[in-house]
Amino acid sequence: MKVRAKRLDVFRDCAPQTDQMKRLLIVVAVVALVGLVIWAAPSRVTILRVFLDRETTLLATGWANSCGGDLSVAVRETSNEVRVTVRDHRLRIKLLGGAGCADVFAFTLAEPLGDRVLVDGATGQPVPIQPPR
Repeated sequence: MKVRAKRLDVFRDCAPQTDQMKRLLIVVAVVALVGLVIWAAPSRVTILRVFLDRETTLLATGWANSCGGDLSVAVRETSNEVRVTVRDHRLRIKLLGGAGCADVFAFTLAEPLGDRVLVDGATGQPVPIQPPR
C-alpha cells in the first residue's frame, strides 16, 4: 500500500499572522521613533535668577536637564520688553535617572535694559533683575 504524503505549506498557513505581525512591528517602530524625536528635542530652560553684569550684559542661572548642557540663548528685544528663551540641546538624561542642575549662562543685549521688563521665554513670566554684587 502506497501512502501519499500531503505537502504542508507552513508559510502559506501563517501568512495572515505574519502580515499582522508586520503591521504591529511597523506601528511599534513609528511610535518609538516619534517618542525618540520628542525625547531628544531641545527643552526650554526656566530662568531662575538674572544679574546685571554691565549695562548690556546679563548673567543668569536656569534649571537645565543636564549639567553643563549645550545651551542656546535667543534674545528678542522690543521697546517694552526683553524676552529671553534658553534651550538645552542635550538628551533628557533625567528620564534615565540623571538629575538636572542650575546652569549659568550670559547674554548680551543690543541696547541697555533700562526700564524694559525681562521675560522668561519658557514661562512667559517677568524675571526680576538682581542688583550687581
